[in-house]
Amino acid sequence: MGKGSSPLSLNPMNIYIALVLTIISNTFANTLIKVAMNKADKTQGLINQYLFNPYFIAGVILFALSLISYSITLTKMKLSVAYPVIISACFVLVVFISWFYLKERISLIQLTGIALIVIGIWLVLK
Repeated sequence: MGKGSSPLSLNPMNIYIALVLTIISNTFANTLIKVAMNKADKTQGLINQYLFNPYFIAGVILFALSLISYSITLTKMKLSVAYPVIISACFVLVVFISWFYLKERISLIQLTGIALIVIGIWLVLK
């Protein structure tokens, strides 16, 4: 390594790692918040439902991680590329996890939309 460089320097590969980390942490943060709300004790006050719910706390931590990795991504990637890719990829992953883990129904129209989003991600990254 050259003088002044570190293993965590912002080379292109690290930016893509930050991008993927943003997508994964945001996707799982949203999923955990949903799980927290599904498991929330409706007889408790809202503060108790949030502050003492481990799923909610984990979701908030993952949102914070997502914000940090997103900020790192934006140091080297255009906003006009990073934001659409992150949001679109999160959308696709959230729908898949909602179907697989939360047992939500996904319609043919939704699947068609997801296919179009994936094509859109590919086009934006070109």
